[in-house]
Amino acid sequence: MKKCTFILLFLLSLTAIESNGQKRAEIKLYNTALENGDLASFKRFLAKYPESVFAAVIQNKIDSVITAANTTQRTAAQATEIFSGFGYKTFLAAPYRRDNIEYILGIARTAENIAAITLRETGTAWEQARRIDYPVYTNDPSLDKFSFVSDSLQPVTIENRLYFAFVYKNTSDKTDSRTKWKNGNIEIIFNLCPAAADSTLYNAMFAGETTDSCLIEGNCMEATQSGAGAAPQMDFLLQQIKESKNLVPFSNERAAQKNAISNWYKRNPEGAEDLTFIAVNENNPIVDLYKESKYTDKSNSYSAALIECMQTTLICVYANETSQYLLVWCEPAVDKEDIKAKYLNTIYFEGDGSLVLYYDQNHKMIKERINIPARKKQ
Repeated sequence: MKKCTFILLFLLSLTAIESNGQKRAEIKLYNTALENGDLASFKRFLAKYPESVFAAVIQNKIDSVITAANTTQRTAAQATEIFSGFGYKTFLAAPYRRDNIEYILGIARTAENIAAITLRETGTAWEQARRIDYPVYTNDPSLDKFSFVSDSLQPVTIENRLYFAFVYKNTSDKTDSRTKWKNGNIEIIFNLCPAAADSTLYNAMFAGETTDSCLIEGNCMEATQSGAGAAPQMDFLLQQIKESKNLVPFSNERAAQKNAISNWYKRNPEGAEDLTFIAVNENNPIVDLYKESKYTDKSNSYSAALIECMQTTLICVYANETSQYLLVWCEPAVDKEDIKAKYLNTIYFEGDGSLVLYYDQNHKMIKERINIPARKKQ
């Protein structure tokens, strides 16, 4: 009796399954797919029964398998340690996984280029699967010092493709022998390197100059490429530049100061007695410094002020006759606490047009003069 009841319940269950649209073949293929647990079995089921009530479960299984096949279990620190064994000294490295294979992408600075090196895991070893060399992106040949700004490669997905973002900069340690200005020019390059077979390295440059406030004043050279029609990779890089808080547009005021001082040095060779004065526009910040200076003197025809600006000691003179501000003298600023340094201490007029430059060096007083009407150093 019990056996008959069991058979009857079994037949009723089959009838209920078929009445809900699930046939034995569908259930069998579903169970087989779950048992195999591989992508091919899941896809085979969906291809045959796309409208099945089990379709959502199978799709979740597919998503899980794909995720597992493309999610590395290694950390950036592990990738860095592995990559260091391949002899590259200056580099960034990051792990990634694709189609159940582990990879490491390294961005290395070589003697001449930037190299994108892909390592592939083969059993218990690693082999170099690909290397692509790119020139260092630069516009200023004087910037001969390279360094990474990023401390790691950051994964970025754009249009379902994996990229790694990183930033480097070009700078210089050189100092101008005349002005004593350190080369403050700088180029910040934002990059996107593909993880897959695509060989295109996308980059965007912000070129400018470092300031005393640790900001970089400049502009983005690729900014005109953003917006409609621009590659999404470039849009990403330009957005990174836009969101960088230490990158700011050029300051017209600071540029005016530097241009005036640079022009004075260019027009006045070191040691020359005949001087070329540089006219300074009234809206130049040098004029504001002139008006604020505590170290001033006047004659009948001129007013002079001693100023420190951009690591430079300069003298600005106002000529009454022409109502013009003139940059008459520039020299690199020195530390007044350094007794060996020749420090321009003050200025004053002797007569109407002879301006005395009063120096202090090792407790010795030195006087030099500028004849303003004759434009000569004496």
